[in-house]
Amino acid sequence: MLFNRKYSLKKQLLASFLVSTAMISTPAVAQHQTDESGDGLWHAFGAYASDYNYCDAVMIGKLWNKDGQAGMEFILNKIQNGLASDVPLYLRDSRNAGNRCTFEEIEYAYENALAIANFWGVGIAQAKAIMTEQISLGNSAYVTNALDQALAGQNSNTPDSSRERAWEAYASSNYGFCDAKMVASLWNTDILEGKYTIGRKIMNGIADDVPYVRQQSYDAGNRCAFEDTEFTYDDAVAFARNEGLNVQQAKLSIAMLRSNGNGHRVLRTAYPQ
Repeated sequence: MLFNRKYSLKKQLLASFLVSTAMISTPAVAQHQTDESGDGLWHAFGAYASDYNYCDAVMIGKLWNKDGQAGMEFILNKIQNGLASDVPLYLRDSRNAGNRCTFEEIEYAYENALAIANFWGVGIAQAKAIMTEQISLGNSAYVTNALDQALAGQNSNTPDSSRERAWEAYASSNYGFCDAKMVASLWNTDILEGKYTIGRKIMNGIADDVPYVRQQSYDAGNRCAFEDTEFTYDDAVAFARNEGLNVQQAKLSIAMLRSNGNGHRVLRTAYPQ
C-alpha cells in the first residue's frame, strides 16, 4: 500500500510538471520548451525517466527531425500517460531507420574516451565511434563496464609489463602477421604496434573486435601481400590448379582472402576433401 501511495505521488508530481510545460499527449513529439524551462525538464527527465539517457531522447527526437529536448518531453509524456512500454518501440524504429547519436550527445568526456581507447588498444577516434554506436543501440552497460575496467586498470600495470603481456597474448592467439598488418594499417602505425593492439584486445576480453577492425581496414583499401600470409608456394600452386589460375594470380587471390579474414577458404580451395 505504501508503495502504491508513493507511486501515485510520483505520478502526480510528474503530471504537474508536464502540465506546467504545456506538453501534449499525442503520438507526435511535443514542441520543446524555451531555455527557461530547460533545467526543469532535465530534472524531471532524470527523476522520472531514469531508465533512459539523453542519447535515447536524441534518438526519439530524430524520428521527427526534432532535438533531444523534444525527445525528453516525448518520453516523459509517455510515462505520464501510462504508455512507458511504447518508448522501446520508438527507439527500435529510430535505430532501424539508421539514426545515431554523436559523441557529444552520449554524455561522456574526452578523457573517458581516451581511457577506453587505451584499454581497448584502439585510437581515440575508434573508441569514440564504438562508444557512440553502442550507446545509440541501447548498450550503455557495455560502455560503462569498459570505462570501469579502464579506470581500474590505469594504475595496475607499468607500460613495459603491459606490452610484454600483450605480446604474449598475441603470440599465443590464432592471429598472425597479416592480421597485425591490417590492424596497424588502419591507424597508420607499425606492425609491432598492431600485434600489441591485438594482444591488448585479447587481454581485455574483446578479441571479437579484431575481425571488426580488420574488416574496417580492408574496406579502407588496405591489403596484405602474399608474403605477409602464412601460406606457402605449394599452397598457391594447389590453389591455382583448382581455380584455373596461374600461380601469380593465385597469390593475389590468397592475399585478398587472407586480408579479409577468409584464410580458411584458401585451404578448402587448395585441398578439397
